[in-house]
Amino acid sequence: MAKYSQRHSCGHSLTVELFGAEAARRQTLARAAERNCAECEAAAAAARAAAAGLPVLIGGDFNTSTFTLEQ
Repeated sequence: MAKYSQRHSCGHSLTVELFGAEAARRQTLARAAERNCAECEAAAAAARAAAAGLPVLIGGDFNTSTFTLEQ
């Protein structure tokens, strides 16, 4: 177990705690460097949905089975 500063392709950094073999940790960090962080990925998905004309869904983060449409 070790803590690493993980930098994503979007430029955001965060501290993560990784477990397992050293090679697996390095591989996880390398994959993260090729992807956007979760916040940027969610923003990009929302932009794609808006461009496609889909309605905005409002709901809790923990419960995606119930939602309402924003008018």
